[in-house]
Amino acid sequence: MGILGTIKDDIKDITSSVTGKVFKKSYVPRNASTKPIVCGFPDGEFPEVDSKYRIKITSSKYEVHSIMQDNFKFDVTSEWGPLVNFDIPFLRELGGFEDSAFKAATGIVLKNMALTRRKWMGSSPLRINMRLEFRAVNDAENEVVTAVRGLQSMVLPEEMSPQSMGNDPKASNAIIPFFLQPPGPNEFWGGSRTAPVAGEGLASSRLFGIGDPVSLEMFGGTFKLDLIIVKSVSAVFDKRMTANGPMQATVELNLESYEMMTKNKLEEAYQGLGYTTKQTTGITR
Repeated sequence: MGILGTIKDDIKDITSSVTGKVFKKSYVPRNASTKPIVCGFPDGEFPEVDSKYRIKITSSKYEVHSIMQDNFKFDVTSEWGPLVNFDIPFLRELGGFEDSAFKAATGIVLKNMALTRRKWMGSSPLRINMRLEFRAVNDAENEVVTAVRGLQSMVLPEEMSPQSMGNDPKASNAIIPFFLQPPGPNEFWGGSRTAPVAGEGLASSRLFGIGDPVSLEMFGGTFKLDLIIVKSVSAVFDKRMTANGPMQATVELNLESYEMMTKNKLEEAYQGLGYTTKQTTGITR
C-alpha cells in the first residue's frame, strides 16, 4: 500500500474514534498493469523507413512513435570553479594589500599559474532538444492528436481520484480530497535495475514505486535513455482538418536525463541499455 493509502486509513481511524462508525479500509492503488496507448507514426506503414530513423518515447500511459525529420541536439555541460577561493573579506583585503605592495617594489604580482587552476563543481544532465512532426496517414486522432496529447501528459501531474471514507464509493460526504501524482521518476525510488521497463506496468506510489518514468529510444534502439524528464512540449497544429483531427502537428521537445550524466551512464545509453533494462543482477539504485 502506498503512502496515499496510509493517509486515507489514518483519516478513517481518526473519524472512527470520533463518530464510532467503523469504516472499511478499501484503498486500491492505481492499476499498474494497463498497457500504454500506442500512437504517432504507424509502425506498419512505410517499411522502407530504416529503424534508425525511428524514435520511441514511452511513459506508463503512452508509447509515442515518430521519425527523425530534422536535426536534433544533445547537450551536456561541466561546471568549474576556482581551486583556491580568496573571496573572503579579510583574506581578499590582506591579499590585495600584499599583492599591491609586492608589485610596487618588484613590478610583478604575487600570482602564478597554479593559482589559476580550477576544480570540478559538477556536470549537468544530458539535455536533448528535438523537433518532431506528426502527420495523419490513416487516423489523424491516433497519429497526430493522441501523440501530441501523450507527450504533453508527460510534463503534467495527475490528479488522484478522491476516495470516500465510507463503504459507499458514491457518498457525497467524508471525501478524501485530490492529491497530485508528480510526473517523471520517483525521487525516493530504490528498486533494482531489473525493475519493469517504462510502459509495462509500474507501481504509482511515490514513496515505494518507480513513479512514472519516461524512456527514449533512438538510432534503431542502439541509444536508450530511461528515467528521463520531459521538460517542455510545444505543439503547433496544422489548420487543415480531417474528420477526426488536424492533419499535422509539429512538436518542439526538450528532454533531460533524470540524474547527472556520467561516463558509465553515457556508455550504457549508447549501447541501448538503461536503468530498468540493464540485465545485471545484484545492482540496485
